[in-house]
Amino acid sequence: MLPGLPPKGDVINWANTGGTREALDALITEAQDWKAPTTKEGKQQAATREDELLAALDRAQGLDRARKRKEAAKILGVTGPEIDAELRARHEAAPLYGHWIVEPWPDPVEGDSLLRDLIRRIHRHVVCVPEVSLTSALWVLFSWVHDEAAVHSPMLLVTSAEAECGKTTLLNLVSYWMPRAIASVEISRAALFRAIKLWSPSFAIDEFDDVLKATGDSEKAELRSVINSGHTRGSGVLRCVGDEKTPELFPTFAPKALGMVGRKLPVTTLGRCIVVELRRRAKDERIDEFAHKDDSELESQRSRLLRWSMDNVDALRDATVAMPEGFHNRRANNWRLLFAIADLCSGVEDFGDQARFAAVKLEGASDTSSIGVRLLADIKRIFDEDKCEAILSATLVARLKEDPEAPWAEWNHGKGLTQNSLAVLLGGGGGRGRGSRGGFRKPCLCYNRRRCPPTSPVPRRF
Repeated sequence: MLPGLPPKGDVINWANTGGTREALDALITEAQDWKAPTTKEGKQQAATREDELLAALDRAQGLDRARKRKEAAKILGVTGPEIDAELRARHEAAPLYGHWIVEPWPDPVEGDSLLRDLIRRIHRHVVCVPEVSLTSALWVLFSWVHDEAAVHSPMLLVTSAEAECGKTTLLNLVSYWMPRAIASVEISRAALFRAIKLWSPSFAIDEFDDVLKATGDSEKAELRSVINSGHTRGSGVLRCVGDEKTPELFPTFAPKALGMVGRKLPVTTLGRCIVVELRRRAKDERIDEFAHKDDSELESQRSRLLRWSMDNVDALRDATVAMPEGFHNRRANNWRLLFAIADLCSGVEDFGDQARFAAVKLEGASDTSSIGVRLLADIKRIFDEDKCEAILSATLVARLKEDPEAPWAEWNHGKGLTQNSLAVLLGGGGGRGRGSRGGFRKPCLCYNRRRCPPTSPVPRRF
């Protein structure tokens, strides 16, 4: 065993680096008699040799790395991709949570059965309409095929008009189903980007409205950057790292679920969301409290989710789906893979049709710009029919609800349009105090405060 020999080197290499006859005689004199290693010693030597080869390869760069990779593959009797996979595994950190470790279900998993079980578990803990539970369950399946099949990554936004409606419960439940989910509100910049680099995680961020409101908070600003980015494959956040401030791209194309009161997000962010809205449960509505911890049912469902994704990702990667009317551009991008999953999971129940119905209903409730245009058009029609310049708000609401083809009679989950909701939709704030005593003038195109006095109950944008 000559000192300093390269792999497969011999005495010629040693002599070329300055070895002499006298030095060789001294080495021979000092050397112990050779004996065959035991099986255990042989394994230890092989493991040590493997570690040395891979460590040298990991430190190498450029063409030197390519040469060392080829050499290591030949010595170890493996392929180049297997070398790469081993190096990636050695860089991975230990899982952050125990439930990140998932073993695939031993048998093929039926998608319709899996989807029904997820929906049933949601309804067990959360009061919500069927469209919300189906969409949430489809998004969970989407998160498992995201890395392999998704081109666009819509965020799941769990929201409500007021607190204590089950947002945290639904978001935490979803986080136990998602792959490698980091469930957090507070997270430091260093921890955030190190987590992205180490684990390529998905995110479940509750109280996101608090993150948005935080001004001057650099840590939350970084979290906002990560959440707001990553809608399209290949996108990320560029940051300088290390003492030398080397630019590095941190990929943010990952499944993200958010929870917040209201929908006060930037327009560009809201357009990248699939919004599910919850309401506060009534006194006579009973649910099982969620313990906010892992359990055997969640564990088995994660195992089934992994097996289902492994068996179906190829079918979903290039799936062609039918879109409902009005689903174009970003809206179509957000829903395309969810529709493909629903079609694939259609069995006893036609989840494909149910998913499209749910999407139309949820998007209709979310599209405040289109519904606002419809409302203005209906108000103008009423003013034109009545040939009036002003009308009581109570009368206007009643007239709007008379049209069976309009959404106003069934507005707000079937409760119907009210004077308060009318004022909110028109952007004027309104309030119960102005209710039956208040009124509206005929809409105009005036944007000037001096031409539309502040005392007028008509929003100035008319």
